[in-house]
Order: sequence, then structure tokens, then C-alpha cells
Amino acid sequence: MSSACTRRGIAMILTFLGRAMCNASNQGTWTTIDTTARFDATGAQINQQFGQVTAAANPRIVPLGLRVVFSSSFGKGTAYA
Repeated sequence: MSSACTRRGIAMILTFLGRAMCNASNQGTWTTIDTTARFDATGAQINQQFGQVTAAANPRIVPLGLRVVFSSSFGKGTAYA
């Protein structure tokens, strides 16, 4: 996505850069679920974290950037790339 603006003979082009990411909306990846059932002498469950997720993989990282180009020669035969 880019935007151009000219003011007082100086042009500015602003470009927003973002890297495409597949599966950005998927759920996180769980790495550890507590599966240890512990009971006391009466048979009552004493492990409060039984069945709960206790660890997850690293989150997704999406690089973003902003590019700003200033020039007084836009539109005067100078190519912008």
C-alpha cells in the first residue's frame, strides 16, 4: 500500500510494507498438557492443573515496515522504483 503527496515542489511517497503470512489466524501450538492425575488418600483429585495447557510454542512474528521517499524530481523524467 502506498500513498503519494506533493507539497511546495517536493514529492513524498510513503509505502507500508508487510510480509504475507500463511495461517495467521490459526490457533497457537500447544507443547505441553498436564496429564498427571494425582489423588489423595480419599480418592479426590489434588492436581489442579490436570488437563490444562501448561506451555505453548513461540508466537508468530510478522515483519512490518514503512518506507518514505522524498524527492524534488518526481515526474520530471526520473524513474521511481
